[in-house]
Amino acid sequence: MGGGQGTITGLTATTATNAMLVAVIVAVGMDTSAGHLNPTVTNRFVPGGYVTVIRCALYIVAQLLGSAAACFLLMYITGGQGLVMELLLTFSMVFTIYAVVVEPKKGVVSSVAPLLVGLIVGANTLAGGYFSGAFMNSASSFGPALARWNWTDHWIYWAGPLVGSALAGFVYDCLYVMRSSDDGAFLLPVDREEAFS
Repeated sequence: MGGGQGTITGLTATTATNAMLVAVIVAVGMDTSAGHLNPTVTNRFVPGGYVTVIRCALYIVAQLLGSAAACFLLMYITGGQGLVMELLLTFSMVFTIYAVVVEPKKGVVSSVAPLLVGLIVGANTLAGGYFSGAFMNSASSFGPALARWNWTDHWIYWAGPLVGSALAGFVYDCLYVMRSSDDGAFLLPVDREEAFS
């Protein structure tokens, strides 16, 4: 990646990463929360009647907790913990795929789903490439390991993505799959019996 955030290269990478992540997160959260990420923006939705004061407060608490959690994880990751980085990067990629490809109420987001998936992979690569290589894909780490016959820490590129993708699917299914307003049943992307037959 070259250079820290204080260099033009580091600043460019940080800017590109932030731009891609914000675009993806807003698109992913559009149907559930309008993609609120910033207390300053969320606060302005109250006077217009777009959100209630209580919902605004809850969004802001979630935003602050999310920021704090990310910083604590980053402190842990910068200590050389590639497994955690691969888990988080894969989680965000798979969660995005669920939200823009699988979600039954994705609406117009589906038309830009390939772009959003590409953006999250690009943002994750910029954010995590320095720490772990940002593979997010066990197959793409297998080839180089085989070609160089270097299996040192290779398990990270299996464990991180497998656990990250499983967590993303679990969290998405439990927290974000929409309930039908008619019967309260989950609107699942596929019939569970059909998926496992």
